[in-house]
Amino acid sequence: MQRTFRSTWQVASLVTFAAWLVYALAFRPLFHVIDSAAVAVSLLPIAVAAWLRGARAGFLSAAIASLPINWALLFNAGWNVEQAIAGSAGAALVFAVVAVAVGYMRDSSRRVYELTLLDPTTHLPNRVAFRHEIERVLTLPEPFAIVALFRVTGFREVNESFGYELGDDLLREVGRRLRVAVEPSAFVARFDGAVFGILSTSAAVSWQTLAESVLSVFDTTLSIGGQELRFDGRVGLAHFPDHGVNESMLLRRAEAALRDAERAATRWVAATPAATLESAGRRAMLAALRAGIANGELRLHYQPVLGLTERGVGEFEALVRWQRADGRLVPPGDFIPLANRSGLIGPLTDWVLDEAMRQAREWMDQGRHLRIAVNVSARSLLPSANLRETVEATLGRHGVDASHLTIEVTETDVMADPEQAIRVLGGLKQLGVHIAVDDFGTGYSSLSYLHQLPLDTVKIDRSFVQRLVRDSNTATIVRAAIDLSHALGLDVVAEGVENAALLGRLTAMGCDKVQGYHIARPMPAADAFAWLLASTATAAVPQAHDGLRIQRSAPAEIRPQQGTVLVVDDEHPLRLAAHRILSAEGFHVIHAATASEALRLCSEYDGQLDLVLTDVFLTDWRGYELAEHLRRQYSQLKVVLMSGDPSAALARETLLLRKPFTKRELIEHVRGALAA
Repeated sequence: MQRTFRSTWQVASLVTFAAWLVYALAFRPLFHVIDSAAVAVSLLPIAVAAWLRGARAGFLSAAIASLPINWALLFNAGWNVEQAIAGSAGAALVFAVVAVAVGYMRDSSRRVYELTLLDPTTHLPNRVAFRHEIERVLTLPEPFAIVALFRVTGFREVNESFGYELGDDLLREVGRRLRVAVEPSAFVARFDGAVFGILSTSAAVSWQTLAESVLSVFDTTLSIGGQELRFDGRVGLAHFPDHGVNESMLLRRAEAALRDAERAATRWVAATPAATLESAGRRAMLAALRAGIANGELRLHYQPVLGLTERGVGEFEALVRWQRADGRLVPPGDFIPLANRSGLIGPLTDWVLDEAMRQAREWMDQGRHLRIAVNVSARSLLPSANLRETVEATLGRHGVDASHLTIEVTETDVMADPEQAIRVLGGLKQLGVHIAVDDFGTGYSSLSYLHQLPLDTVKIDRSFVQRLVRDSNTATIVRAAIDLSHALGLDVVAEGVENAALLGRLTAMGCDKVQGYHIARPMPAADAFAWLLASTATAAVPQAHDGLRIQRSAPAEIRPQQGTVLVVDDEHPLRLAAHRILSAEGFHVIHAATASEALRLCSEYDGQLDLVLTDVFLTDWRGYELAEHLRRQYSQLKVVLMSGDPSAALARETLLLRKPFTKRELIEHVRGALAA
């Protein structure tokens, strides 16, 4: 900022000097009476006026001030009145040109400043200006600097509840209060979102004093949307030279301290020398991770997801592991957050996607059509990440259908930018990819956004699941989450199932799928496939606390007396209702949301399905197209169409079950089709 003004002042000074030179050279040789000092005295106020108040003010100064001054100079030099007026008009013209030029440079400088160094919402300096100011302070003979980063908590809720205009009003009011709260010499800037930066250069101000001054902006309520609301904030601080010797290091330490304050629910945290050493270690690990990705040190382990309604394993979650060249296995908690805070999360996610789909293709070639879930971070949802294009290219490269991939994103990452998440996940859903929200219950999701998200599955966080048996309040929350998800047409997966008691309780609650050490630990691909084959051959089952035995084997091994029915419909509540009704009648029921998924299940059952109950209007095929395809492939397979549209009856040799239907109508149509 200082450099911008300094360079513009230099140019303005040169223009003023050039005008003085032209004036002096034009008038002195001709009249020999105009003193150069007098020219400077006349010209300088006009140039200053143009710089301070703009081109218009300079022009008026030239017209008003220079005309009488120069007329007086020329008249006293012996000119008559007419000659003095003409001469002073010529001088005023030169001065006016100077005024316009200087004023234009002043206005251009201000526009550049506003575009590059000023936040348009609060009119405070922005992050770039803040960094420049730190650099300037550190060049002083005896620099003193405390960098504080301040985040307003609850800002997102204001935007969601009151709108972005009132959110901007909140930011402006916080900025105004900050400038009043801190010492006059402090430099206040707005970064982005609800983050502000404060640079204190007064040695008389301690960390604690600065933090308390910053947080004092919320000592009184703020009026937002006609309501008096109370807010709070978190502050992270770093000091020169203890935590950094340049602006980049100081900002990194302050950002780390701010994250620590948010995690610890403490109002302010100052960086420590230990944090500096830890940061050096993180940089070393980051360099090693970058090399590890390039050198093929990453591995994928696969954890099975057991279906409680379909009674089988048709999905694995891919979990990345890092095995360094020396054989040491780095825990995911050590390197994934590090990659997430750096630019490495992009290459890491691309590698995981590619390897998971390569493995899915390999298992398909071995006769197993398994869905693989891949986790992505908030950075992958940014427009610049091009997640849809990456997924589409990866699926095409390995020849894998989109229904074999689930993209998982955490609830917290979704709510960081719900609108962007809806756009990106919607694009993936159009490809046919399944979408799951992970760690449900740990964030602060809005039900309105949850309903808008194109989800297929909700995964309940392990922190709730593991307290399920011993805490009645947690059991109530989990049951409510299951019921809510089913009402929205979503499958529910419970994570962290580590004993039979949890498995039995979740089964009784109507949970769709479970995942955890009680089922199996994450395994390398070869071990996971061997585990799947062994469980199919031995029909190994985990034992539930209430005597329920949940079949873990492949569904093709099960032949209930009443027959096996596949329900195909993109409405989850209908699939669930049909499952419960037909199961109570002794049928073995499996279900699918799309025709592609139905074909996969038919292939796995290999002719052992007895009846397919399918909606006419599926997302990928029409139901009668699916019926004709299945009858060509399995001549004994019976098909019943479901639709509220009477024209669906045009499908030849196919029974039609009109929607909405009663329990009795469903049972009669299924039994009638099987008896035909």
